[in-house]
Amino acid sequence: MFGQALQLINIVRDVGADLAIGRCYFPADELKSAQIPRDRDFIKHPAFLGIHRDWSLKARGWLRNATDYVNGTPTYQLRLAAWLPAALGH
Repeated sequence: MFGQALQLINIVRDVGADLAIGRCYFPADELKSAQIPRDRDFIKHPAFLGIHRDWSLKARGWLRNATDYVNGTPTYQLRLAAWLPAALGH
């Protein structure tokens, strides 16, 4: 779940840059059910703010859960190596 949290943070954070190069990682069914057109300007659509917020909250929750993983690593060096990406994600 730790890796998924970090990846989701990247998706949420980089949505504008991803759209600029023709990539979209948000679920098509969520965009469709909110009647958001899949074009490069969909991040300006009012309904997208809710979708973005929901995925941001999910990423934050997954990252909080990763604390157990980080604290459970067997050595200080591994904890530090896992803690740094988590801290940057926060």
